Amino acid sequence: METRLLQQIEDKFMAVRKTLSAESRNRYESVEQLKQSLENDMPRLQEIISTEQETREQKEQSIF
Repeated sequence: METRLLQQIEDKFMAVRKTLSAESRNRYESVEQLKQSLENDMPRLQEIISTEQETREQKEQSIF
């Protein structure tokens, strides 16, 4: 009986460990994907903002 109980505890421990490992790996992959997205998108967004700002300034100057 004691051996069976220890085996059940060990099985549950291994299942939790496996789940935590998978979740940790998923979280790491998500963070890496987010980093890559930000590194790729930020320069484009900054360029779009700069272009928009220049366009607005030109329109304002043309009004005055």
